[in-house]
Amino acid sequence: MTSKRKLEQQIIRSEKLLAIGEMSAMIAHEFRNALTSIKMILQLMKESPKLPKRDKRSLTIALHSIYHMEIVIRQLLNFSQPTALTMKPVDLNTLLLECLPFIRIQAQKKDIKLSKILSAGIPELMINEQALKETIVNLLINATHAFEAESIKLRRHILIKTEIVKIDETMTDIDIGVENEYFKMESSLPQQEIIIEKDTDCVVIKVYDNGCGIPEDHIPHLFEPFFTTKEKGSGLGLAIAKRTVNAHGGIMLVKSKLGKGTMFSIFFPLPQKNYEL
Repeated sequence: MTSKRKLEQQIIRSEKLLAIGEMSAMIAHEFRNALTSIKMILQLMKESPKLPKRDKRSLTIALHSIYHMEIVIRQLLNFSQPTALTMKPVDLNTLLLECLPFIRIQAQKKDIKLSKILSAGIPELMINEQALKETIVNLLINATHAFEAESIKLRRHILIKTEIVKIDETMTDIDIGVENEYFKMESSLPQQEIIIEKDTDCVVIKVYDNGCGIPEDHIPHLFEPFFTTKEKGSGLGLAIAKRTVNAHGGIMLVKSKLGKGTMFSIFFPLPQKNYEL
């Protein structure tokens, strides 16, 4: 009965994601064409030497709004038209260090301390560098958003950490299907299950913040497309992040407690080679 229920849930999820993907692609294409025309007209108007300063400020605000809409449209297209990822050997710690400058200014503005604990001896992993970097930056940006409220504690902290661990119980997840070109599959097919067996050696990336935390009833929905509690959020960032991790054969978990903080953990199985613990 458990297996049957699990299969039914996978099929329901597949149907839902297929519908979302088709709708997203249609909306994104139509809106992108319209926005391109509007943006060109506004840019030409803004460059006019006869335009009053007040009107120029208004056009600047309008253009910023369009830029934000273009970001959302790019996310929609990325989500609805997944492509296979090209992997190459990458030093994980170096990749993570390259992610930190993207949020350093944001962290300084909010008086957030950035820390890193990067374990030595981690072997190179087969990774799509750009896709994983976008995932880590997304998690770090989300961590800075955990400190929006003025009432949040004074000692604000974001930590990124790597370590090698042997997992003590089997982990499973459902792949959203980047490499399988999911949205071109038959909707009745279940998605691929990712399994990391007990006692497997894994590299773990942890992104921790001691911010406001996430309500318990929100946690099961965090990786669902379009689920967001942010006023200007698209609800696609974490869904795309999960899909990227799945495409690398990894699993992403989240733990959070209101008023205490949040930790995202990404598990990548290590290749069966000798490495230093």
